[in-house]
Amino acid sequence: MKYRLIFFATVFIQFASSCTNSNDHQGLNDSITTIQQTDSTQVISSDTIQNVDTSKERFLVAGFNDPAGFREFFHSFQNWVNADNKDSIGAHIQFPLKNCPDIMAFKKDYQNLFNTLVKSSVAHQDPQQFFANQQGVMTGTGEIWFNEINGKYFVIAINNKPVK
Repeated sequence: MKYRLIFFATVFIQFASSCTNSNDHQGLNDSITTIQQTDSTQVISSDTIQNVDTSKERFLVAGFNDPAGFREFFHSFQNWVNADNKDSIGAHIQFPLKNCPDIMAFKKDYQNLFNTLVKSSVAHQDPQQFFANQQGVMTGTGEIWFNEINGKYFVIAINNKPVK
């Protein structure tokens, strides 16, 4: 036990001394600058990340192959929602949803599904700042989730209740 403690103390001291080398910091700062210039992710503080990454890699995680194509689709989707175009929106929903089994139920319950919360989320979504993960791409705080299926974009979830 005594030798393990000495070993870990030695490793910690070596690690701490390597972190205080000013040349290492300069190299790290150069790397961060390069990453920010090519990736456009901004770290605001040590615990806050602003999602402004417009690179294709973010969308690849979600299974999207054409981020520009999705942005074009989303612009159309925003117009459909703004105009309450149930047919166009319904044609881009992957049924069944948890809260809507089919297109007929969607059209009947449209006003409840696309309530003020959902419409606001879609209207105010900046197409350059989507959140994406392995589940898909979302608007706002998850009111609408999209997925790419065979090169086309579909709503895979509508969360029309406020996040608590």
